[in-house]
Amino acid sequence: KIIQWIDAQTADEYIKGKRVLLVDDIDDTRITLSTVLAKLSELTPAAVGVFVLHSKKKDYKAPAEGISEWFVGAEIDNHWVEYPWDAIDV
Repeated sequence: KIIQWIDAQTADEYIKGKRVLLVDDIDDTRITLSTVLAKLSELTPAAVGVFVLHSKKKDYKAPAEGISEWFVGAEIDNHWVEYPWDAIDV
């Protein structure tokens, strides 16, 4: 079963003691990733793996701590990336 949104009522059922895979399109500043990992750690998963489609070759503004597995589709240079799912009219 694939779950995209977890609320306080379902966190114990889907996160606590479970292996979690966090998926993101790009590892850019690492601020979002670091924030999500900190929140996930409060829910005591057994392990957290991360998959990013692209990881930029650069210094990051935040750490990525608590990751048991790290998967990267491709490492890329530090340039702007537009994905087909980006909201460009905002």
